[in-house]
Amino acid sequence: MRVGSAVYNRPKAKGFTVIELLVVMAIIAVLAAITFPVVVKSKEGAKVSQCLSNLSQLYGGLSQYLNDYNERFPSAVSWGSPSYWNAPHRGSQSTIQELLVRYVRTGMQSADGRIYTKPGVFYCPSDAGVPSGGDLHGVPSNQPVWKYSGCSYEYYASNQVDWQTYNPDNPETVTIQSWTGLSPEVSDSAGTRRVGAPLGSIPYTSRKAVMGDIWYWHMGDQVPDGRLAYRNTLFADGHAARVNGADHEDARLQKLRPWHRMNELREE
Repeated sequence: MRVGSAVYNRPKAKGFTVIELLVVMAIIAVLAAITFPVVVKSKEGAKVSQCLSNLSQLYGGLSQYLNDYNERFPSAVSWGSPSYWNAPHRGSQSTIQELLVRYVRTGMQSADGRIYTKPGVFYCPSDAGVPSGGDLHGVPSNQPVWKYSGCSYEYYASNQVDWQTYNPDNPETVTIQSWTGLSPEVSDSAGTRRVGAPLGSIPYTSRKAVMGDIWYWHMGDQVPDGRLAYRNTLFADGHAARVNGADHEDARLQKLRPWHRMNELREE
């Protein structure tokens, strides 16, 4: 380029060599390998926090229900589609989401009474369904539970005695000392029905689980044999926590004080 009488030559731009490009690509790959798990874990951590917040809000609705019904827990099934449990041959039983929906600000919404579009606080953001291998309580396997039931959470309604020793073909063997369900199905001279346990029947409300994730959905933590290990859990004193599988089972199996004289039927 000529400026006045002087001539200036621009230096030629120097490009990357193949080796330099490979080094840069290797560095990017290493950084991606380091940061990707952190990003994924951060996103899953946000889902855990949202899920725990939803459970805490559900306790607000549950506490209002207890106030309205003489401190008795809802007479509801453990989990599943309302249309499934409302069938006459199943006793037209209610789900926990049906009984609590009027006590919460953002409840479930359905366009056709079957597929839900806005579950609100009943929704776990990590809900990926249950690998049951078939239709369970009106919910297909490997499908988000909330879409078919309006709720991602299980209510610990039925008798939750130790499954290794409980004989479902002989429910009379269940003793009053082993009752753990908050809404057991019982039978007496009046017939078969669900009865909500009184809040006063819980000896230690900070240890008794009331609701929790239906499945192990959060963060992929595993125990040595490969089973996913953690569930978000709501306790009877109102606090929600992420607990490991063993503590979760212990919390739902916390025994109640004796509170009725009827025969409890088999768990669902």
